[in-house]
Amino acid sequence: MPGDLVELDTLDVRPLPGIVLKHFTARDVVSRWDVLEAHRRATSTAAAAFLDQIEKQCPSPSGHARSTAVASSLPLSKEPVKLNRALQKWEATYNQLRPHQALGHLTPSQSLAAQPLPGPPPMPEITGVRHRLNEYNLLP
Repeated sequence: MPGDLVELDTLDVRPLPGIVLKHFTARDVVSRWDVLEAHRRATSTAAAAFLDQIEKQCPSPSGHARSTAVASSLPLSKEPVKLNRALQKWEATYNQLRPHQALGHLTPSQSLAAQPLPGPPPMPEITGVRHRLNEYNLLP
């Protein structure tokens, strides 16, 4: 089911000499939905903020990612804000426009829309309860 397994990854991005940014990626393994974000450092605060973004942006509850391909095609900037704008454009393309062979040439958005909504888990079958209640005269 979408949302059952989400891979997370971080990558050093060096857009200019002496500048190192942390590129965070999350990918839902089933739906192939990506969430991407850049930070100046890989701290627990940055990781917590990224987890909040995953919750907000993933269509299903909660990255071995193609992070290197994404990062290498982004504009040079030492500012995470500018890089994050470019990452958001890539996310929209990747999640809503680009068909994926692994999804039968659907986009992640189309694939998720085609998934049936999960229902409640099946109730375990209990056998013999009625018989036991009747045996002890507990049934009306």
